[in-house]
Amino acid sequence: YGCASKIEVSLEKEWEKLEILIKDDGSEYDPTNRPGVDVKTPLEKRCTGGLGLHLVNHYVDCFEYKRENGSNVVTLKKAI
Repeated sequence: YGCASKIEVSLEKEWEKLEILIKDDGSEYDPTNRPGVDVKTPLEKRCTGGLGLHLVNHYVDCFEYKRENGSNVVTLKKAI
């Protein structure tokens, strides 16, 4: 995948909700469209990769992706 030369991260807290917006100018990559990881399979039998996305999906309430004006935009929302 192409490397990003610019990454922006913003956080917004409103009452009991936290929203994190991550934007980069790298090649198009939709992390929400990746196959899940079978965490019940022993580590030595698993393929490398995907555990980070599994953890994000587990801990946030909303995980969205869109491609906008040549940028990848990921939005994470969590009730706190």
